[in-house]
Amino acid sequence: MKKRILCVDDDPAVLSLLAERLRSDGRFEILTATGGREGVREAARAAPHLVICDIDMPDLDGGSLAAVLRADAATREIPILFLSNLVPAGTQERVGGWPMLSKSETASRLSREIDRLTAEPAP
Repeated sequence: MKKRILCVDDDPAVLSLLAERLRSDGRFEILTATGGREGVREAARAAPHLVICDIDMPDLDGGSLAAVLRADAATREIPILFLSNLVPAGTQERVGGWPMLSKSETASRLSREIDRLTAEPAP
């Protein structure tokens, strides 16, 4: 069974590149949302195995999206991986207990983090 991943980013070009990068792996079903509010709605509707989310979005930032998902019993167990240009490749920060990687991270590192997050319980 393919893991269902919801990618959320307000930049359509970044969203498209990320979705294509993950689809090319062949192990994932990719859903997309072009902003935080749409991401919350899509997470509730689709119950993804993971949400990959930009941290800096104008309508609802990634931290606020995570808080909304945590407050709802239907979405609280969905793991979140933040991607941002605010962190350099090769490093990892944490936001609200969830990892944040660079948007320019290598495909293998991104894949390992996805596997780790979808294999363990939420923090």
